[in-house]
Amino acid sequence: MVVNLVEKYGLVPKDVFPEAAATKVKQTTTKNSCQRLNGILNSKLREFACNIRSYHEKHKKYDVNRLREMKKEHLKEIYRILVITFGVPPKSFSWAYRDKVFEAFFHFCVDVVFFLLICTFCDDKEYHRINDVTPLEFYNYYVRKHLNVSDTVSLINDPRNEYFKTYTIDRLNNIEGGKRPNVLYINMPIETLKEQALTALRDNIPVWFGCQVGKEYNSEKGILDVKQFDYELLFDTEFTMTKAQRLLYGDSLMTHAMVFTGVELDNDLKPVRWRVENSHGEKGNKGYILMTDEWFDEHVYQLVVDKNRLPKDVIDTLSQKPVVLPPWDPMGSLAL
Repeated sequence: MVVNLVEKYGLVPKDVFPEAAATKVKQTTTKNSCQRLNGILNSKLREFACNIRSYHEKHKKYDVNRLREMKKEHLKEIYRILVITFGVPPKSFSWAYRDKVFEAFFHFCVDVVFFLLICTFCDDKEYHRINDVTPLEFYNYYVRKHLNVSDTVSLINDPRNEYFKTYTIDRLNNIEGGKRPNVLYINMPIETLKEQALTALRDNIPVWFGCQVGKEYNSEKGILDVKQFDYELLFDTEFTMTKAQRLLYGDSLMTHAMVFTGVELDNDLKPVRWRVENSHGEKGNKGYILMTDEWFDEHVYQLVVDKNRLPKDVIDTLSQKPVVLPPWDPMGSLAL
């Protein structure tokens, strides 16, 4: 979904279109005003669905052109709400920077799906100025050569379903004119996700991932560890469901996206714990979280990687016809 947004509309530097008050996380909580906005938008969309269906029932006639006109009018109202909240995205902009080598890295914050560009420069480098460039031109000319979002693929770990197969979610993609017609996942063992994350981090490439962040999470200290809360001792009971069973019975799904920025290895070069950059303000260790490798096994579900870095046996799966999962499947709760 983010790939389609970037390919269709482009990107801008963060200081050209800075965060609005609604997107800034309050220091006293992990929440921001976007959650309230999401509630407003959900209510309006349900209201619009009610209006369209009521019109159809009242007139007892299927007038698709009229229904589409109603949809366009309703979407104008949604757009108005969004630009009042976040501002109007610039159609073009001018921008200056100092550097010989333009380094671009992406940071994902997907409670509300934002895709922010962070640029690093050296003060003693050459001065550059970009004049009257559109967001799409900026992405195509300045960013794509460093990170082509169309080359990214989503690996998932879904132990309910067969590995080395591709999957998609029915009715999930909703970007008109998007180059990717459907969300596409490659289902792989959890070890493959770890290997890909390690490979990228060794090359200083941060890795976007999706997980169920609320499980075994100490938000104040910034720790994700399956052993930190001993509920079995406290309540004299056991929690026996596997990862596959938790997905099947609605006890688990992806709820949040963050970025791996580092990893600690043992003497055998196996991961022990992972450094995670979160998007919830200064919570944890100045916005960072420590994740144990056992927590990765149990609660990480999705990883986004450059397909050019994948081994051939994984790349070959992209030629398969994907298995279509239903719209309510937990693998569709956090789509990229």
